[in-house]
Amino acid sequence: MFLALLGLFFVAGLLVKGLIVFAIVLLHELAHVAVAMRLGISVSDIELLPFGGVCRIGGEIVLDPSREVLVAAAGPAANLLLAGLATALKGHGLWDDQLNAFFIQCNLLLAAFNLLPALPLDGGRVFRAYLARRIG
Repeated sequence: MFLALLGLFFVAGLLVKGLIVFAIVLLHELAHVAVAMRLGISVSDIELLPFGGVCRIGGEIVLDPSREVLVAAAGPAANLLLAGLATALKGHGLWDDQLNAFFIQCNLLLAAFNLLPALPLDGGRVFRAYLARRIG
C-alpha cells in the first residue's frame, strides 16, 4: 500500500520527498522495534501504511506499563533525535537546504502527532500506561 503512495508521489514529481517520508516513518517504527526487542518483548512485524506505520508488538507489553511507556516513547524520541541531528548538520552541504527543512519538519510533525493522547498513537499508549499505574 505504501508503494502505491510512492507511485503517486512519483507521478506528482515528489518522489524524493515521498522517499524521505517513507524513511522517516520506517525509522520511527524501527525505534519501537529496537526498544521492544531490548526489553525482551516480541515483535511480529512492521506494516507501512499510506499515512503511517504500525509495529505489531506482543500483547505482554500492556501488562507492564513502564515497558509500554518506553516502547511507545521510542518512536517520537527517534523523530526528535533525527530532527535535532538534521538541524545540527544544517548548512554543512550534506544535502539540499530545502530537503533538510522538509526532513526536519516531517520529523517534528510525526513526533507531535504521535504524542497526541489517543489510541493507537504513541501518546495514547503512554496515557493508557499512566492510567494503568494510577487506577490499577
